Amino acid sequence: MKNLNPQLLISAILISVVLGISACAPVYVPNSANIPLIKEKGEVKANFSVGSHGLDISAGLGVTDKIGVIGGASFNAIETPTPQDSITIDNHSHNFYEFGVGRFLKFNEKGLFEIYAGGGFGNSVNRSNFFDDNLGKMLWEYNYYKIFIQPSIGVVTRNFEAAFTMRANYVMFSAFKSGENTHASADNNLFIEPIVTTKVGGEGFKFILQLGLSFPAVQNPIPIDEDFHKPFLISMGFNVSL
Repeated sequence: MKNLNPQLLISAILISVVLGISACAPVYVPNSANIPLIKEKGEVKANFSVGSHGLDISAGLGVTDKIGVIGGASFNAIETPTPQDSITIDNHSHNFYEFGVGRFLKFNEKGLFEIYAGGGFGNSVNRSNFFDDNLGKMLWEYNYYKIFIQPSIGVVTRNFEAAFTMRANYVMFSAFKSGENTHASADNNLFIEPIVTTKVGGEGFKFILQLGLSFPAVQNPIPIDEDFHKPFLISMGFNVSL
């Protein structure tokens, strides 16, 4: 029997986990963290990734030798696969945009510390289509806003980059709407999200893998009977440096 290629095996496992985690319709979906690891003025880094959050596009720019700016967008439209005995088909979609500014500091030859803070806004729609005609459909729409801060410490070389980030997201939900009915808004919530980012490849192009967790300060502040949030963050993609 031929030996399995370990890289293919790991990729298959990660893809299966991403698809499995995506198979739900939560209210809050943590987007991938924009960790640029910029070291100098004029440096630009862009990320394109897919995962438990959907599709993320982000970038960072070194404005000076110490100050950087970041921005990004997240999009998602998932129809959850359901077993034959299930009574619903769940759908989740969202659009989210964020911007931030921060400071980075080089230490030793390869070490880097950076801290970025900013905010974002987005909207989301959750749909549940019941197979039983008597139950009909459920549709929830809501807007949300967030303020974040994300200190990171990492290492940057020509072919490898890695960082550990502790992101704090303060998320503010608007009123939840169902058809013509408006329900009480959810309480604001703080999420603590430890994240590990790795980038491997050439000087200008690297593959990126990001793994993280999301812990809410309040377990379920929303006024509807829905899954509250995704506790995991997994994404894969590529990073371009200019």
